[in-house]
Amino acid sequence: MPRHENPSPGEKPGFVVRDGLLISIPDAPEDDLWYTREKIGNATLRVVYKISAENANSGVFIRIPVEPKSEDDAINKGIEVQIDNSGDDYHCTGVLYSMTKAMARPYKPVGEWNTLEITLRGLRTIVKLNGVLVTDYDGVSPVPPKTRQYEPDRGPRPESGYIAIQHHGGDATVTFKEISLLPEPARPAGALQDRAAAYLADLVRIDTTNPPGNESRVARYLKRVADENGIPAELLGPDPDRLNFVARIKGTGTARPLLLMAHSDVVPADRSQWSVDPFAATVKDGVLYGRGAEDIKSLLAAELAVTVELKRSRTRLARDVILLSEADEEAGSTAMSWLVANAWSSIDAEFGLNEFGWWQDQPSGERIYQVQTSEKVPTRVKLIAHGTAGHGSLPRDDNPVVHLARAVTRLVDAEQPVALNATTRAYFAEFARLPAYAWLAPLLPRLETPEAAAEVRRQDRELDAMLHTTVSPTTLEAGIKINVIPNVAQAQLDVRRLPTETAAEVYARLRKIVDDPAVTVENAGGQQLPATEPSSLTTPLYLAMQKVFEREHPKARTVPLLMRGATDGAFLRARGVAVYGVPLFAREGEPRWHANDERISLDNFRSGVDLLRKIVIAVACD
Repeated sequence: MPRHENPSPGEKPGFVVRDGLLISIPDAPEDDLWYTREKIGNATLRVVYKISAENANSGVFIRIPVEPKSEDDAINKGIEVQIDNSGDDYHCTGVLYSMTKAMARPYKPVGEWNTLEITLRGLRTIVKLNGVLVTDYDGVSPVPPKTRQYEPDRGPRPESGYIAIQHHGGDATVTFKEISLLPEPARPAGALQDRAAAYLADLVRIDTTNPPGNESRVARYLKRVADENGIPAELLGPDPDRLNFVARIKGTGTARPLLLMAHSDVVPADRSQWSVDPFAATVKDGVLYGRGAEDIKSLLAAELAVTVELKRSRTRLARDVILLSEADEEAGSTAMSWLVANAWSSIDAEFGLNEFGWWQDQPSGERIYQVQTSEKVPTRVKLIAHGTAGHGSLPRDDNPVVHLARAVTRLVDAEQPVALNATTRAYFAEFARLPAYAWLAPLLPRLETPEAAAEVRRQDRELDAMLHTTVSPTTLEAGIKINVIPNVAQAQLDVRRLPTETAAEVYARLRKIVDDPAVTVENAGGQQLPATEPSSLTTPLYLAMQKVFEREHPKARTVPLLMRGATDGAFLRARGVAVYGVPLFAREGEPRWHANDERISLDNFRSGVDLLRKIVIAVACD
């Protein structure tokens, strides 16, 4: 174990070996002993020591990412597990110096041997002193800010790194009887989950609010991770600020590729409406808060971690596994349109896993895994009412605000025709078998009638939204002053049409409902996604998911889901790729996609990561 520097002539070394013991020298300057033969990770360091006084001061450095060339490399880039019984709860024996608070202070009296066990498990660090837990840090949660020059720099640390022993100086002695290394038993799931949790925190902290997007920030992060793990990857796209990321792990080629996809952009967040910074990845009570935690950086982090795991474990694959992170899903879908037109060979696959699936436990004991196999189609509508401007003191029959209000009300109140496809027929049939949905069973034979649809709406609005095209007014614009009747008023409506209808059919029906020559019904532009047939329920991927879910839960049911929103998966379905919204995570109460305080519990996230690993192995392994 080399010293960090040679002592000057006449200067005492910091340590001496005497009678098989490593002893710090009183009144010597600070000194480090480094172990640089290999990086240490997924192992336990066992340190047996005793002190000559309560203020004896030493430490064990871990996770030093580069071979130290100076003391600063250890102090600022690594983590110190402190030895000092006299320090406060953030600077005492067993804590990560200045970063974590002691959970206990189980010291033995001066002169007696103490045993310090430092376990490195992925990014997690667990410290026990004399068998009592002092520190358990996940490597992701925020830590107090650095307040002193000699405290370590904040920031992520690697899963493995070099180690060192430090002597802090002073007039007391620390004597070490044992410093040994015990490899951790194999923990593939734990290491995978820790890695995924770190990726999730990193991704949430990268602000990719769309507009403007700046998704290249995420793309370059993913590329760095891929490069570090020897995974071939490329950045694609016409806009250098909005690049897409594509990586590929090669299989034997006996089957066509599996695509893992998740977009890199997020919708805006009004910071004043959040209880935490939406881009800080704050963890409270085991729950990670942040824009993208649900939509959909959680899926991206899980897919990245599983891709890295496949590479590290050298898993033999029958098919290539492609990881895609595309830009601009939340606004224009320009990135996916470009990829399909210009880089199809990079993403072409037999089938793919995408967003918008979840699982839920039912009161009857069943667990329902909802796999998104079909999507409604965004069909944005603009209503424009025209009239004559005038003074507000004289009401007018052609007031455009009045005509617009009546048109909006007619559209919202109108019954839209019910239509089922293969996905919704299967979905309603499965749910009707559940005790909690017993009311649905007698409606099944006449589900496409207005009376049955009205009953569904009364019972469950989410089920209702799957039966027909929906109309939601979202923006209004009229007038410049309270006492001036305007000559024009506008409204925008978010219309989500069934994939069984065309846009022309929807616009024609809405115009008929409005039935007012003063109001025009126009295309408001926005995303132009194709309407497609549902993904098949008989592909090897769908059948593999069913089997995995059945192994996960004794009363598992796999149900195809029509998404009331839309994703970039529609472009792939239009090219013949069967895309599925994979139900990795439990639905935790009301979904917070696009909402304030978007969040996901880390237990839910971690279990979903392992579930994804099982699905990928089931469908992709040779």
